[in-house]
Amino acid sequence: MTAQALLGQSYPSHAALWLGLDERRQVLNHHLSNRALAYQTLLEAFPETIHSGRSYRPEGEEKLLSLEKVSTYLAQGRWFHSVRTHSYFGGGRYQYYLGSNCETECDHSL
Repeated sequence: MTAQALLGQSYPSHAALWLGLDERRQVLNHHLSNRALAYQTLLEAFPETIHSGRSYRPEGEEKLLSLEKVSTYLAQGRWFHSVRTHSYFGGGRYQYYLGSNCETECDHSL
């Protein structure tokens, strides 16, 4: 969303920025199919995510985070990564490029 709604864009006000972000989110969630989701939109693949049932309040997010629950969830799967060069790594069937400055600026511990 950053690359699509923010980079190279300018907005005359905060309200215009939020409107632009809302429009981009609408496209990403409702209209843009995703290869990782078998060419479905996000909401076709996960219709229950339309709304969590609670309002977002940044000040309360830390209280809701349970690292124990995250650890329990991650322990259910096999997690791995492979490193091709200093700037590439793979996770599952996807390859990620970390950038040309990665050799000196990136932390390679995953």
